[in-house]
Amino acid sequence: MTNKIKDILKTHKYLLLSFFLPLLILEGIAIAEKIQPFGSGSFLIVDALHQYLPFFADYQEKLKHMDSMFYSFHAGLGYNFLGLWAYYLASPLNLVIALVPKSMLTMVLSHLYVLKIALCCFTAAFYFRKRRGKDEISIIAFGMAYGLCSYMVGYSWNIMWMEVMMMLPLILYGVDKLIKESPDSRYEVLVSDVDYATAQKFKKIDEDDKKYPNVKGIWLEEDYLRSYPYGSMASDVLGFVYGGNQGALGIESAYNSILNGTDGREYGYFDSDSSVERTVKPAKNGNTVVSTIDVTLQNIVEKCILEFNSAHAADGNPGSKNTAVIIMNPNTGEILAEASYPNFDLNDPRNLSLLYTKEQWDAMSEEDQVEAMNDLWRNFCVSDAYEPGSTAKPFTVAAGLETGTLTGNESYYCGGSKDVLGTKISCHYKSGHGQETIQDAIANSCNVALMDMAAVIGPENFTKYQHIFGFGEYTGIDLPGEAETSGLLYTADTMGEIDLATNSFGQNFNVTMTQMVSAFSSLVNGGYYYEPHVVKQIQDEDGNVIETKDPVLLRKTVSSETSKMLRQYLKATMDYGTGTRAKVEGYDIGAKTGTAEKLPRGNGKYLLSYIGYAPQNNPEVVVYVVIDEPNTAVQDDSSLVLGLSQKIMSEAFPYLGITTIAQSGQNAQAQGQNFGNTEYTDYDENYEDTYGNADGSYVDENYTPDLDDWASSDVSE
Repeated sequence: MTNKIKDILKTHKYLLLSFFLPLLILEGIAIAEKIQPFGSGSFLIVDALHQYLPFFADYQEKLKHMDSMFYSFHAGLGYNFLGLWAYYLASPLNLVIALVPKSMLTMVLSHLYVLKIALCCFTAAFYFRKRRGKDEISIIAFGMAYGLCSYMVGYSWNIMWMEVMMMLPLILYGVDKLIKESPDSRYEVLVSDVDYATAQKFKKIDEDDKKYPNVKGIWLEEDYLRSYPYGSMASDVLGFVYGGNQGALGIESAYNSILNGTDGREYGYFDSDSSVERTVKPAKNGNTVVSTIDVTLQNIVEKCILEFNSAHAADGNPGSKNTAVIIMNPNTGEILAEASYPNFDLNDPRNLSLLYTKEQWDAMSEEDQVEAMNDLWRNFCVSDAYEPGSTAKPFTVAAGLETGTLTGNESYYCGGSKDVLGTKISCHYKSGHGQETIQDAIANSCNVALMDMAAVIGPENFTKYQHIFGFGEYTGIDLPGEAETSGLLYTADTMGEIDLATNSFGQNFNVTMTQMVSAFSSLVNGGYYYEPHVVKQIQDEDGNVIETKDPVLLRKTVSSETSKMLRQYLKATMDYGTGTRAKVEGYDIGAKTGTAEKLPRGNGKYLLSYIGYAPQNNPEVVVYVVIDEPNTAVQDDSSLVLGLSQKIMSEAFPYLGITTIAQSGQNAQAQGQNFGNTEYTDYDENYEDTYGNADGSYVDENYTPDLDDWASSDVSE
């Protein structure tokens, strides 16, 4: 036995020397510097000896088996030596690895581990290369298995301390450098975003003054990162955070200071005895923001939107350019659901794989990628403006009734088009609706009748009431990025006869979804324009209500009498007009449909919309649905938006408990002629459109939501 050991030592002296020499040098440096950066190596050696000592203790009893036991021990010991030797030779590389991102660090370590196993298995096989018998094969297998197990024990020590050991010299070097550069500083951040596991390892080092006496004046401070358990739900409304919990978009941005609170801080200095003295500035926890969004309702809306777009997606294109929905309580201004498509995962907002393949994304320039992300993150409901189309017709009627230029008893004749200053402007029903009342004009969405009404109302009254209804104005919604639309409307001085005519049925001026749903709510709720909002409460960390958002009435738009007349006209739309295909059985609904041809005219692109409410008397909810450029061969197909609206309302109304016809006992049907599904007819081809404000983003980067109208809650704690 002794001779065999001597032979091995003589044969492999250079291998053993290459292991022990760097080990002794490194351990010597560590002891001299009293920082023990390579302490894990000692644990490995001690553990390896602990594994093998029982073999020597049982030497006499196992003498007859010593040959096989010796070779298995030899393989295991060689396995440890070579693995540890590779670890120390790789130490400079490990220090470099400590500087790379965590995910890359894990990858490199795993590759080093596989390399060590391969080298050690090769070593074990090398020892037995001349032995061929069956017994020897089992010995080889046993030796390699034992070596692997023994090395795994040592390696577990290695892994547990490796990252901290690699980081510690860098930290200590950084401390020395900071002391020289900023000797009067009492607070410096050395490392950020340390994960929990690494923090626990550092705490053990910090508490071990005997082994790590020079680790002083360094401590950990807790930090928090907001996450989003619902993923992409209400992504436009909620927004997300980036470095340092800075809110980006949505509620995260508007209420950033309320959510974040104030950071605490620990200051430290060394006294004359080199002891660390600390001063603690306590943190003030952030508050909780309670939104008006109903999770179940939001889920219904997003599900329906996704199903629509999935059904119409083709040739690598989504089902529409934009599909958006707002559901509002018309009596408070609370937004109960707000969604748009496409949306994004709040936990991974830079992942645009829904819209682009990897090849497409990689081919884009950095500027194009940034633009694509900003387009996706932009809240269509708040930031984008477009021509509303026929959903604007009720506002034209309301302006006439309020100014007295209309009484409600008028009748009009539609022959399919109207000549304005020599320009033929068509109705959507090219054969003409014939004789009709104001109710019929709204129900049948007649352009000709609306142009006749606007001519009587006049530019002064018309433009005045556009602003009363909030078009061209900020709504005051508590979300960032609201569109600036004041320049998208004509003034009384700039509005010509053709402009007035086209404005009457919702073209040649732009609005946002938030403007439209807020204004429409005032039309049907008795004339009360409430400020739209997405937050209703602020709570402290214990759940106590410290602030509440009461409904903010901004102005009166129309009288209750005008509101009642408008509801009658809007009900006719659902009873015999253009909205019949959106009926929901059991509910008394009023609504208006819209089909707006987009600029430039004649390109076949349209924006479809539907805005409705229920019940007919004392409306409890308003639903606004927009489909921008549906991915269909013919975009001006109102059945697309009617079908989506009907699906949303049929699920939302029962969930919300909206009053049914049976509960109200009112089921009077408006009477009139149904013209069926009619084809939309464009402007006269010889008409040269001078309006140039295309749909799209009109974000005012300088706009900041006004949150000063919060009222202190009277809720007792």
